[in-house]
Amino acid sequence: MLKKKDYILIFLLTLIYSVIALFNLGTTKVPESFWKPKVLGETFYVDLGEDKELEKISYFVGLGDGTYNVSFSTDKVNWQHRTAMDQHKIFRWTTVDVDTKARYVKFTVIKPDGMLNEIGIFAKGEDKPLPIVELIEEKVSEKGQGSPQLVFDEQQYVQKERSFLTGMYFDELYHGRTAYEMLYKLEHYEWTHPPLGKIFIALGVAIFGMNPFGWRIIGTLFGIAMIPCIYILGKRLFKRTGFAFLTAFLLTFDFMHFTQTRIATVDGYAVFFIILMYYFMLKFIETKPSKAGLKKSITALGLSGLFFALGAATKWICIYAAVGLAILFFKEIYDRYKEYKKAVEYLKLEIAEENMDEYEACSNIKANFKKQTVKTIGWAVLFFIVIPVTVYIASYIPFMMIPGPGHGLIDVFKVQVRMFSYHNELVATHPYASPWYEWPIILRPMWYYYGKDYLPAGKMSSIVAMGNPAVWWLGSLAFIAVIIIGLKKKDKVAFFIVLGGLSNYLPWVMVSRITFIYHFFASVPFIILSIVYVAAHLYEKKKSRRYYIYGYMVLVVALFILFYPTISGTVVNESYGFGFLKMFEGW
Repeated sequence: MLKKKDYILIFLLTLIYSVIALFNLGTTKVPESFWKPKVLGETFYVDLGEDKELEKISYFVGLGDGTYNVSFSTDKVNWQHRTAMDQHKIFRWTTVDVDTKARYVKFTVIKPDGMLNEIGIFAKGEDKPLPIVELIEEKVSEKGQGSPQLVFDEQQYVQKERSFLTGMYFDELYHGRTAYEMLYKLEHYEWTHPPLGKIFIALGVAIFGMNPFGWRIIGTLFGIAMIPCIYILGKRLFKRTGFAFLTAFLLTFDFMHFTQTRIATVDGYAVFFIILMYYFMLKFIETKPSKAGLKKSITALGLSGLFFALGAATKWICIYAAVGLAILFFKEIYDRYKEYKKAVEYLKLEIAEENMDEYEACSNIKANFKKQTVKTIGWAVLFFIVIPVTVYIASYIPFMMIPGPGHGLIDVFKVQVRMFSYHNELVATHPYASPWYEWPIILRPMWYYYGKDYLPAGKMSSIVAMGNPAVWWLGSLAFIAVIIIGLKKKDKVAFFIVLGGLSNYLPWVMVSRITFIYHFFASVPFIILSIVYVAAHLYEKKKSRRYYIYGYMVLVVALFILFYPTISGTVVNESYGFGFLKMFEGW
């Protein structure tokens, strides 16, 4: 199916996207050693060597809910309490202003049992933390984990201000944290989605450490892998290298794909599995047992079921998507039945034996249809019910390995009930919430990260979740066009695209809970396929229209370049982000 040209194009697109996606993904240099006090009132102080005009304290904390009072002195006798450090924002740098003169800085545990990783003390106008001359453990219990010395052992990593490059942002606070908890058999903080996606995140943490690069890299690699996956889907659907390239090209330069696979959440994994489970279902449909043999047909069906199993164990949106798979499967069984009936009728004709090739083909279909159909349905039960249930339960092994009661097999079932109740009964508000009908027109993008306070006046850094307008706006119109053209032509390709799109989008129409624009991510591959379908339709009618397609591709890349700063965290002028790029009031 794929030719040398296809492999070259896949390689080039994947390479280009890899460079874009991996650039400024996040640092590996954050403090990972920590002190975890266990007793209220534990105290230590540091000596800065001489009196300093202090400006800020920056600190990095891990798990827990600790609170620490900070006091200052010039003589170790008179201490002045100036501020407190809490643990509300984990795995990222937090700063507190102090604005005082002191030589000694004391830290007192007000609320114990939190991981205190590192502290940096800054003098006015300085970008590097002050060196610590001596650390004195005034009152430290041996019950804690580690020692206060570990709070100042990685000073080379201290940051004066927070950044997405050096800490968590948005829902990484849930998924990235839970990945860490999985590795150390701690109670899982995030339970509202199945565990497999967080297991993938944990793999990155296990390899690279509990740092931004570590908790993001596996998801980013999945995002990179989506490019060749959607290419081969486009090639199988449209049978042309050019249209397969266009399919992968549009995903490469879509904003949502870029943003959503560079953040440590589970959506990117789910969409990856959706693409593959639809690809192999399409391959199953095209691999007729009467021509290719039952084994190849069943293999394709099995791979579709496998990726459905992995997807369902990642996020329930893959179960929505599987409704489309079920319709495609049973439609194929029905089409094979019609082929069987047609073969039986042909064999009744007196002239049937005059064409021996046709006669043998129809005889083969008649002889094998019932047996092959029973086997196919039996394998489908295994692939789409037995194996997914097994994989789903197995994904909870990290949960069941947590010491103590409440982590048995019956508790896995209880989590499912709790999870359903959470999503079904959630009542909440959010400034960036948006209903399903606003997503295609990108009426309300979602702000994942915004940095301004630590930047020069008039500068900003942001990561916004939204789609490429050239892809989403045209894709939504193209999806409607595919429905119209498909009905007129009774086209199976159009049916496949529309069914996939609706299976991922329509369930959100019935969801009453709060929703966000990133819930449209699973529909993006199908609106891209819609654009390519319409492009192929127009091209077949008039070959010179390819120049319009080229122009459209230039527009897609141009918009990606224009919006790149706002979706990547690049520092730009506020007038650019809030002025030049703002098309709607909700942006």
